[in-house]
Amino acid sequence: NRPYIFMIPEKASKKLMACLCASVPEILFDSVLCGALVMYFGHMGIAVGICTAVMMVVFDFLFQLVGLLSLRIFKSGGRAVLIMLRTLLGYGLILVSFIPALIVYLVSGGVSIAVIFAVAAAVGAVITGILMIFAKDLIDKVEFV
Repeated sequence: NRPYIFMIPEKASKKLMACLCASVPEILFDSVLCGALVMYFGHMGIAVGICTAVMMVVFDFLFQLVGLLSLRIFKSGGRAVLIMLRTLLGYGLILVSFIPALIVYLVSGGVSIAVIFAVAAAVGAVITGILMIFAKDLIDKVEFV
């Protein structure tokens, strides 16, 4: 992620948004491409493609925040440890966001995959929001560097 972002003399929320907004074009491209590939190769409808794209946007932002938090918290562990922990934490949070989607699937007796992706994206958005609060606080605290 962008380590120089910590040196900007702005409020923590502004630094966090600057860091996240720098990745928006890549995130949007990834999500549109992923949604289109799922629709084309999976022979799925437009609803599944849109839900896939939304889910990808949420999970990309989640990974951006996990990377930022990992850089801040595990900086002294070395690059290999940082990458490993960031990856494990990111995929762990994605798995956690799919647990409610799995429960919805089992309780409803089988819903559309678009609903499963939408539920996972909603839970992922909540996790992302919670991480944004922690990331904002960590960016502001210089003693964590």
